[in-house]
Amino acid sequence: PRPLATPLTRLSAHPLSSPALSQISVYLLRSLARRDGKLPANSLNLCERVVEVSGAEIGDISTSSALMGGDLTALVLRLYRGGTECVRTRCLDIVDRLVEFDVYDTMEAIDAER
Repeated sequence: PRPLATPLTRLSAHPLSSPALSQISVYLLRSLARRDGKLPANSLNLCERVVEVSGAEIGDISTSSALMGGDLTALVLRLYRGGTECVRTRCLDIVDRLVEFDVYDTMEAIDAER
């Protein structure tokens, strides 16, 4: 029997091209970043999509997109720690973008990982 889907896994399984992504990404990233245990399989895809959709706004503290920077950084670093070489490469690509966009506390989080 398949395990019951929680609201978080159901939500994270929605198509990442959904127009609602920009409206729910703050809450979804926060939930995933604080989640114990295994993350949904498409968590990395979600992170990539959020960076793609939000762009430089994620580093602009005058926008609501900046609210998800810390959770996004924490989630990407967590995926990096537990990932395969391919996953780690994708995570580093996201981190490069976060640094490029000057996302608040990203450099501090990276330094804390070392």
